[in-house]
Amino acid sequence: MRQDAVRDLKKITCENKDRARSVTCGEKGGLGFRNFCILLCGFPGFLQAGEISITDPEWHIPLPAQQAVSGNQAAYSPEFYRLEQTLSDYLRIEHSGGWPMLPDGPDLSIGDRHEQIPILRKRLTITGDYEGVMQADPYFFDTGLERAVLKFRQRHGMAAVGSVNKVIRELLNIPVDKRIRQLRVTLERWRWLPGDRGEQYIWINLADANMKVVEKNKPVLTMRVIVGRPDRATPSFSSEIDRVVFNPVWSVPRSIALEDILPQQKHDSNFINRKRIRVFRGSGASRNEINPEQVAWDQLDDRNFPYSLRQDAGPQNSLGRLKFTLKNPFDIYLHDTPTKLLFHLPGRAFSSGCVRLEQPLELATYLLKQDRQWKKSDIESQVNRQQTHSVSLGHKIPVYFVYLTSWVTEDGAVNFREDIYGRDEEVAKALGL
Repeated sequence: MRQDAVRDLKKITCENKDRARSVTCGEKGGLGFRNFCILLCGFPGFLQAGEISITDPEWHIPLPAQQAVSGNQAAYSPEFYRLEQTLSDYLRIEHSGGWPMLPDGPDLSIGDRHEQIPILRKRLTITGDYEGVMQADPYFFDTGLERAVLKFRQRHGMAAVGSVNKVIRELLNIPVDKRIRQLRVTLERWRWLPGDRGEQYIWINLADANMKVVEKNKPVLTMRVIVGRPDRATPSFSSEIDRVVFNPVWSVPRSIALEDILPQQKHDSNFINRKRIRVFRGSGASRNEINPEQVAWDQLDDRNFPYSLRQDAGPQNSLGRLKFTLKNPFDIYLHDTPTKLLFHLPGRAFSSGCVRLEQPLELATYLLKQDRQWKKSDIESQVNRQQTHSVSLGHKIPVYFVYLTSWVTEDGAVNFREDIYGRDEEVAKALGL
C-alpha cells in the first residue's frame, strides 16, 4: 500500500467499522480487517477511543482524569504518530513475506567474501538500513554494507562497529511479526502517558537505559544511565526532583545489606572497613556504633541481623558525589557512581533499583543554574569540600521513568530494545497479541 494511500485511509474514522470492513475484507491478498484497523488506529479492536486500562502492574504514572476516560491525547504527539507510521510500514513488510533469515555462520566484516552476504544485504535493504548501490561482486562485504550494519546496530543499541557477529545475527533474525507486536505494545503504553508533560521535563527510558532533559520538545541534555537489574527492576512512575545532595551518605537498605554486603563481608573480612561502611545497632537514642571486627559475621543471616549499615561520604561511596531526590513510594532516586566503566556497555541493568547517572555534574549544573543561578564552578566547589550538603530546589522539574522497548527518532530510525524486565508480555496478552 502506497504512503499516500495510507494517509487517505487515515481519514476514515475508527468508528466507521462497516466501511473499513468493506474496504479490506473483500480484496484478494488484502491486509485484513484487523491489520487494517491497526494501520489506521495503532491498536486492535479500536482501543484508541474509550477508557484506558493500564495492564502493566509496574506502571505507576498517573493520567489526568479526562485523558483516562477519553484516551485520545497521546495520538497528538509526534512520537506516537511516528510509531503509527512505522507500524504501517512493518505491516506491509509482513504482508510482502517479511525478511530473510541469516543462517549460522562466521562473523562478517568489511573485505569478507561469503555466500551469506547477498542475504544480509537483502535483509538490511528491507528495513531501510542498506541504501547503497549493488557492487559488481554481490558476495563482497563493501563499505556500503558496513554502513548499513552500523546503522542497524545503532538502532538496536549495540556498539557502533560495522561487523556482524552472533549477537547481531540473532537480532537480524527476529521475525517481523515480533517487531510488529513490540510496536503495538509501545503504542499502547503511549496511551498511558500524559498528553501534556509541560515545556520542561526529564525522560528516563528504562528499557534503553538513557536519560534526556527536554525543553520545548527538544533534548538539551542526554546521558546514559544504569537502571535496576531484572530481579530489582526500576518501576515506571513520575515525580519531581526536589533536592540535590552533595557528597551524600548512604544508609544501606536492609535488603542490600543482607543480599549483597553480608556475603562479601563473609568472604572478605576487611570488605566493610575498606568501603568505609559503619555498623550500628539499635535505633533512635539507643543507637550505638559497633566495631565491625567485633561482629561475628559468619553467624548472621536474614533471620539474625540486628544491625544497620551506613557508608560515609567520599570517593568510594556507592552514591558517588551527587544525589538527586524525588518523592516516591519506591525509595528510588538518581545518583552518581564511582563505577564508570559500566556506562560503556550496551546493556546497563545493574543497579538495585535506583538510577545511576553518567553525567551527574551536568545535571546538577542544569538544575542549579535555573534554580540558584549557580555556575558549574560553584557546583564543583561544593563537591570538592567533601562535606554532605543538601540544596532544596524551588523550581521542581518533572521526571518520567518510562518503559518503551521501541521508538522512532525524528529522522525516521526505528529503534528496538530488549524487554529486559519482561513487562511487554502482560500488555501484549491484554491486547490479544
